[in-house]
Amino acid sequence: MFDRDLFFRTLAPVPGERILDVGAGKGSVAHRVFEESSGADVYAVDPNEKRVKSMRSHYPELKSSVAGAESLPFPDSFFDKVYCTMALHHFSDLERALKELKRVLKPGGSFVIVEVDPSSAMGRLFRFFGRLNGEHMNLMTENQLQSKLQAEGRFRVASSAKLRSGYIIQATRSEPLVSSSGPAEEPWEPEYGQDQYPQDDSDRQRAEVDAPKDRKIR
Repeated sequence: MFDRDLFFRTLAPVPGERILDVGAGKGSVAHRVFEESSGADVYAVDPNEKRVKSMRSHYPELKSSVAGAESLPFPDSFFDKVYCTMALHHFSDLERALKELKRVLKPGGSFVIVEVDPSSAMGRLFRFFGRLNGEHMNLMTENQLQSKLQAEGRFRVASSAKLRSGYIIQATRSEPLVSSSGPAEEPWEPEYGQDQYPQDDSDRQRAEVDAPKDRKIR
């Protein structure tokens, strides 16, 4: 069901952008985004340490970290684009995740989601195996997810399209992030090379110490 051509036309990655894959798995889609962009900084997070270890081994060009969507280790307004392919239904706290995704996305930035439709054969299969394995599986229809994006994430839905067993949505963060610390500043740029970006909890703690005091890595 994953229409790669439509996905890349919707995401439209270009050199120089910072792009985040949330729920990246073993990194195959993030790797393709890196190749298609011809020079974007592609970051990838997944809560499973084994998958991230595999991602680092196979795709060292990606800036990969162990993290869940509900608590992303990046500053405010850091990314030009964020995407999530077939992973959003695994988020344990969708409201919190949408707020985090909006936080790390720049105003006007693009959020692209590919999801399975719960009424499709694939959706029914997902639900069956989810129950069998005791997994969290929050499958939503296209209209339900659009409502969630607008109500809980305060995103503006720019476009959507049907896929064989699901759908793709492009949304944008339309208004600036309001900060209690004063006027918005330029996003903090980590002082790490590509192979030195914080990779685990101990590295992330060191990054918090080294980061400017008025910035926070959450």
